[in-house]
Amino acid sequence: KHIQRFTLTDDEAGGALDLTGVTLKWALSRLDAAGNFLTTPVLAKASGSGIALVGAPTAGVADVTINTGVDTSALSGDFYFELELFDSMSDSVVLATGTLTIVRNVVNP
Repeated sequence: KHIQRFTLTDDEAGGALDLTGVTLKWALSRLDAAGNFLTTPVLAKASGSGIALVGAPTAGVADVTINTGVDTSALSGDFYFELELFDSMSDSVVLATGTLTIVRNVVNP
């Protein structure tokens, strides 16, 4: 398995972002040849289902677990990911974005 760890900070208050009572969602979508992401996710995770807080919610640390073989068996290439926070009012904010490359294992495909 691969764990993508996010250490989130509150730019306005300084310090860790308090994750108490929020829902985190993470999604992965393909990148086209021009590097643009496609809008249909090929993999998605949410709080309690692939996303876990590390330590106290006030520490602002969350792990996204990608299960190799199970989550990625049909995937290879370059992808775009996005981590989004939803508060109790269902308002959302994108916390992190980036790219991820999935390479098939040559020895044990």
